[in-house]
Amino acid sequence: MAYARAPEGMKSTVVAINLAMQALSSALAQILIPSIKDPNLIWAWAAPGIALFVQTIIFWVRHHHVNDEKFLIRESFEEGDSSFTEQK
Repeated sequence: MAYARAPEGMKSTVVAINLAMQALSSALAQILIPSIKDPNLIWAWAAPGIALFVQTIIFWVRHHHVNDEKFLIRESFEEGDSSFTEQK
């Protein structure tokens, strides 16, 4: 959604932020891997699962109207737009 709504000059910045978040997530996972042992195995997966379930509900309530918006459809194409290819 952020990439689709970003201006042309900011799309690479949006991708860079996305990749930085993925790198931080991987680093955090590498740090937390030693703490996942057999007695703690249930809560290591249940706690994030419960938290993400609640976050999913909150996200849907706040953003379900976006499905009705037509933000990916361009009304007009410029002459030099490289993303538009004329079909013959």
